Amino acid sequence: MSTVASPSKAKVKLTIDEIILIVVAISGFFTVYAQVAVLVFVSIFALIKRREMFKDRIPETILLGAFSALAITVTAVYGTWPMILLSVALVFACVDIIYVSRYLTSRSFKIITQVVCFASIPCLGVAHVQKLLGMSWEYGERYCSVFFNANFYGLVAAMTILLCVHRICRKPRPLTFIIYSALIAVNVMAIYLTGSRMPIIVIAAGIFAYLVTARKWKTLTVLCLLAGILVAVDIACGEAIDIIPRMGDLEESFHGRFAIWKNAWESIKMRPLFGYGTYSYARVFNDIGGWYAIHAHNLILEVLMDYGIVGMGILVAFFARVMHQGSKAIKTKRDRLIQGIVVATYVITLLSGMFDLAMFWPQTAVILCFGMSSGRTLIKDTGNSN
Repeated sequence: MSTVASPSKAKVKLTIDEIILIVVAISGFFTVYAQVAVLVFVSIFALIKRREMFKDRIPETILLGAFSALAITVTAVYGTWPMILLSVALVFACVDIIYVSRYLTSRSFKIITQVVCFASIPCLGVAHVQKLLGMSWEYGERYCSVFFNANFYGLVAAMTILLCVHRICRKPRPLTFIIYSALIAVNVMAIYLTGSRMPIIVIAAGIFAYLVTARKWKTLTVLCLLAGILVAVDIACGEAIDIIPRMGDLEESFHGRFAIWKNAWESIKMRPLFGYGTYSYARVFNDIGGWYAIHAHNLILEVLMDYGIVGMGILVAFFARVMHQGSKAIKTKRDRLIQGIVVATYVITLLSGMFDLAMFWPQTAVILCFGMSSGRTLIKDTGNSN
């Protein structure tokens, strides 16, 4: 007598959109050029084959469309041709953001978290090769692997650690614990090789936010005790051990940041409504002098400087909308682990944004975007825990 497989147990093939999003996640680990090429393809594909997504995301489409129009217009007035092209690229980026929020599912998010965690292994290998070859950059022997700079690599490693913690909490089994604990160690080593301070701070805050939101009190207690032991060891050993690297030049680094922020604030006061256009700091520097930098090294100041109060208002409205929709989905499914991912990603984004512009760089923006959009997967659940 023949048997028929139960429909509930039958495996459903990945959709083309799920596959595309997984490729987007993978591409970031093959240099920024690979990721940009994939993101351009995604935006063109979405504009041709997935135009219905704009009807499903009308408020987001209007807000991002208004922001794109503002960015191109202001940059065309005050900027240069390269900056105008970057502003046009923002249009593609906005399409990609809508695509991710529309087609990311629980199943694809689960696969993406696994892909990102395991992709960190070859990235660490590349960083070790750079170290063995004695490579150095203008900021010193701080290894960036396949990423644009050491700070961005460190932030991706920090987000990867968060995803590893999420996998452990999602399936608290011995084998899962061993595998993802080993991957956490891989990314801790990566942060060490970057010589970056920021990832240590943001991942500590991110994991704390994740565990509090997910109500994993025992895990939080254990990690806080371990953190306390590490701090005690660091204090006892003095300069022999530096948990946070480059503490010796901390004062100089802050001096440079404050000088850059002062310049940015002065330029904001000159054109508060619409700003100077995309990546304007280097251009404005020629007029007001001060400490030279490529950008303002602060997400809020950069947005105000480039797009003014109007641009900032549009972005705040957009992210408020995304957070509201995500919270509605989370309340519907009551998945505290995904709620933890969303909250932790926003914490990491805001903290890293105090000193850098991770949200304006593809390799870091993509992984942050997946984290922020994960809450909305709960209303498109395919039946697989993420």
